[in-house]
Amino acid sequence: MKRLIFCLLILSLSIFLQCSKDKQQAPPSLNIDKASFNLSSVASRDSFFITSNVAWSISSNSSWCIVTPSSGTINAKVYLTISPNPNTAARVADLTISATGINSTTIHVQQNGSTPLIVVDRLSLNEKSQGQRDSILITSNVPWSISVPQVASSWLVSDKTSDTAGNTTVHFDIASNNTTNPRTAIVTVSPTNSSATPISISITQDQQDVIITSFTPKARGGETMTINGYGFSLLPSEDVVKINGVTTTVNAVTAGSLTVTVPPKVGSGPVEVKVNSKSDTAYTFTYEWIGHVVLLAGSSGGYADGNGTNAQFLHPAGLAVDAANNVYVA
Repeated sequence: MKRLIFCLLILSLSIFLQCSKDKQQAPPSLNIDKASFNLSSVASRDSFFITSNVAWSISSNSSWCIVTPSSGTINAKVYLTISPNPNTAARVADLTISATGINSTTIHVQQNGSTPLIVVDRLSLNEKSQGQRDSILITSNVPWSISVPQVASSWLVSDKTSDTAGNTTVHFDIASNNTTNPRTAIVTVSPTNSSATPISISITQDQQDVIITSFTPKARGGETMTINGYGFSLLPSEDVVKINGVTTTVNAVTAGSLTVTVPPKVGSGPVEVKVNSKSDTAYTFTYEWIGHVVLLAGSSGGYADGNGTNAQFLHPAGLAVDAANNVYVA
C-alpha cells in the first residue's frame, strides 16, 4: 500500500513539473485589435487593445499623436490623444509596438486635413484724420495675398502683400486726410490656390478736423464777419456757420477763412462752424446794436413839432421798451 502511494506521488509530481515546463516554454505572443486609424482634423481621443504574454513598449514618431500607456507587461487598453490638424494636408503618424522575441508591429494613424480657412482679427478699422499706422492679424492654414484698391493707393499702403500659412501681422501706413470728407478703402485678403473664402476689411478715415483760430470779434447786423481756421470746405453749401445759434449766410470761402453776413438782432454769443460731421465752436462774438435817435414829442401841452432839443412830454410817468425795440412813454 505504501509503495502504491509513493508511486502516485511520483507520478503527480512528474505531471506538475511537465505542465510548468510547458507553461514556461509557451511562445511569446502579442496581438492588437486595430491595425490603423483614420481620424478627422479635430482634436480627438481613440484607443486599441493589446493582448500579450510578454513585456512590450510603444513609440510614436509624431508629437501630435500621444499614446498612454507607452509600455506594459500584460494585456492593456492603449489610448491615443490626437491634437487638431491646423493644415489642409492630411498627416500620418506611425506607432511602433516592440516586444522581446517578436517582430515589431506598426499601427498607422492618419488624420485628415482642415478645411482651408483665413481668419482676420479685425474686419473694420476706423482711423483719425492724422497720419498713423494700424494693423490686423491674419490667421490662415493656406497661403494668401492682400490687395489695396488702386483708388486708395495714394493714402493707404500695406507692409506685406502675401504670406504662407500661419499667423501674420500686416501693418497699414495711413496718410493724413486733408479733405473735408471721410474716405473708405476695402482691402481684400484672398487665398492662393485654395478654396478658402476671401476676407474683406473696411478701413475708414475721418475727414480733417474743423478748427476756428480767430474771428471778427464785433460787428453789427448786416455787416460781414471773417472766420479764420482750417478744415473748411471750398463749397459754401458744406460750411454751416451759426452765430449765437442763428445760421448765417456764407459769402466767400478760402482754405483758411470764411466770410459771412451777421444776421440782424442776432445778439452776442458763440460762433460755430460745421463741415459735414466735424465742427468747432469759439467764444464769444459781440453783437453791436445800432442806436436810433427818435424825436419824441408830447401833447399840445408841450412844444409839438418844434425844436427837438426843446420838445418834451407833459408830466411823463415812465418809459417801456417792447420786443421790437419800440419805446413807450406814459
